[in-house]
Amino acid sequence: MNGARLHLVPVRSREAKDFVRAWHRHHPPPAGQIFAVGAADECGTLRAVAIVGRPWPATSATAPSSCMTPRSRLSR
Repeated sequence: MNGARLHLVPVRSREAKDFVRAWHRHHPPPAGQIFAVGAADECGTLRAVAIVGRPWPATSATAPSSCMTPRSRLSR
């Protein structure tokens, strides 16, 4: 994934939670969510997800879970 560009893609709830289960082993996927969004590379491979849910009190939104594959991390 050297220099590959990521783009946003729609992700269904189940797909986002399965991605978190596979790549974020020390935290389970959140129980509830409002929506999820993903980032895919040029080949369409899902490299990251963000799951947005409701905090308490439900006056705003929070992203309790984000997860990415090791090769998509932005550190150099």
